[in-house]
Amino acid sequence: MPDLPDSSIYEKNIDAFRTRFPELFALMEQNLLPGGKTPALPQNTTLQQAKNGSWTALFEGTLLHSSYNPEREAEKLVSAVSDKEFSSGVFLGTGLGYAPVCFAEKFPKKTLIIIEPDVNHLITAFYTVDWQPIFRHLSCIILTGATHPQIIALLEKVGLEDCHFFETPAHELHDPHFFNSLKRLVERNKQKHKINSRTLKTFSRLWFSNMCRNIDQMALRTGITSFEGKAAGIPACIIAAGPSLDTVLPFLAELKKRCILICVDTALRACLRTGVQPHFVVLTDPQYWNARHIAGLSAPETILITETAAYPTVFRFDCKSIHLCSSFFPLGQYIEKHTRINGKLGTGGSVASTTWDFARFCGCRTIYVAGLDLGFPSGKTHTKGSTFEEKAHIDANRLKNAETSISGALFSANSITAKSYDGNPIKTDNRMTMYAWWFESRCAEYTDVNTITLTPESLAIPGIKQTAPQQNPSTPALTPALAAVLSEPSREKEIDAVIESCEKESLSTSYEERRSTLYNALKSLHNDLLNMKQCAEKAVFLCKTHCQNDAEYKRVTSSLSECDKTLLKSEVSELASLLFPGKEELDVLKAGIKPDSTNPYAANLRTSELVYARILDSIEQWESRLPH
Repeated sequence: MPDLPDSSIYEKNIDAFRTRFPELFALMEQNLLPGGKTPALPQNTTLQQAKNGSWTALFEGTLLHSSYNPEREAEKLVSAVSDKEFSSGVFLGTGLGYAPVCFAEKFPKKTLIIIEPDVNHLITAFYTVDWQPIFRHLSCIILTGATHPQIIALLEKVGLEDCHFFETPAHELHDPHFFNSLKRLVERNKQKHKINSRTLKTFSRLWFSNMCRNIDQMALRTGITSFEGKAAGIPACIIAAGPSLDTVLPFLAELKKRCILICVDTALRACLRTGVQPHFVVLTDPQYWNARHIAGLSAPETILITETAAYPTVFRFDCKSIHLCSSFFPLGQYIEKHTRINGKLGTGGSVASTTWDFARFCGCRTIYVAGLDLGFPSGKTHTKGSTFEEKAHIDANRLKNAETSISGALFSANSITAKSYDGNPIKTDNRMTMYAWWFESRCAEYTDVNTITLTPESLAIPGIKQTAPQQNPSTPALTPALAAVLSEPSREKEIDAVIESCEKESLSTSYEERRSTLYNALKSLHNDLLNMKQCAEKAVFLCKTHCQNDAEYKRVTSSLSECDKTLLKSEVSELASLLFPGKEELDVLKAGIKPDSTNPYAANLRTSELVYARILDSIEQWESRLPH
């Protein structure tokens, strides 16, 4: 039987832990110092000494570390990554802490994040391994007992894309469900970032074109900030265009009396066919087809929430008023920094997610959703009368009828079967399950918001309830949630008063003031673009230098590095980057450069010249299109 670890290690770790993380220590104190006694080992965990005399551990008979040399094993794990590959190292589970200790010593300037759901396993590590390098580390975060949303929020804050995850399967055995769920969330968030980046790149030229045509709207229209938090205590109802909306449309007029009715652009036509104008309609997609959803419609009682990158015809919509949310596009964000912030809303790939976030932004803490199917209940794709369905009928002919178009939607995107709220199978696809995950993550993040579905045949989303907290059994023909909201007293006058008050507040600044600040922002933008252009021209000139030796090449590359710093620091660098060639295009350009055997530096400088030339071209495109 091996001796137990020396308690002095534990005492030293506890003292250092108390000094470095006093608040976390206070939360864990009862576990760390139970009546002054040494904490017991976690269940199913045993300690033993490795061949080199260090401590290792077993969980249910599985070794957590090498039985010969745990330190060397940790060194091998940590040394497998390059210093340039990441900015934060994330350890899923601690084991006894050998790898995080090694990381702290090897990467003193990186952020160290330790995720351990079970405080008892963290305590065991304190008992066996000296954690002083971790507690001395400049940027160290320990997450124990944290929820998945809290962990994801922190990883997003430090930069999820720049995190390197250190995974040791044995360190996750004590809570595989926690770690597997966390890893799925991390992958979903990475996928979300890739989708957002791809979307930004795909539509950058369209957004660029739209915003250049719509730039005056930033002075003509006011933002949504006057609505922030003003609807506290009032429920909202989100109207999406899924086929299950058909069951709710007959009750839309009564819902409007009791809730702030917020409609996605695709469902507006169906709402108007019932004679109901929602309080708000949300349209934030820049594409022409999204503008078609409201084209030709009239809703003089409805407020349109949009952004300046929307298709220009959107601003000709016949409605009560138009308000801007903060742009998702860098040009709009640049101008807002120099004028005013319109009010930021979250995005999740679909306009329904932005619509939900607008309801939350307004202060609504009960949000009903109708027609948010994210699937095809009963094999249907959209509510009757929506733009999608009408287009299918308009485009129909003898060879391609409306049913053919609809069935194409059903089977064209990796169809999968999932469950609805009422437990029935529902067809959906990978794209819509990503949208569903966005709602799931937002519901988990904003636990004070109670989201309830009025259409139980929709795709079940964790965090969205099927029934309201209080049900009304006297109307058995309706779903419990719909019956509950319809049984509430009318709040029509209160809702109208809140909206009118917000509308008046939004006009506190005059058009002349807004126009003046917009002019100054555009002037600043042109100056920043000019400075960036001059820097890019200098870089192109340097790349044409005919270097004869290492010393000359070193001087040129040093000057180019200074140009890079200036370009990256520029406020408009992100704007220019949207018009850059993609990696694939650059690879093609590089492949066309033939090496020069007489001058080994020429090919590298030629490649750099191509990149800077494209940056210069991008800046010139901005200059030529932007209004002065």
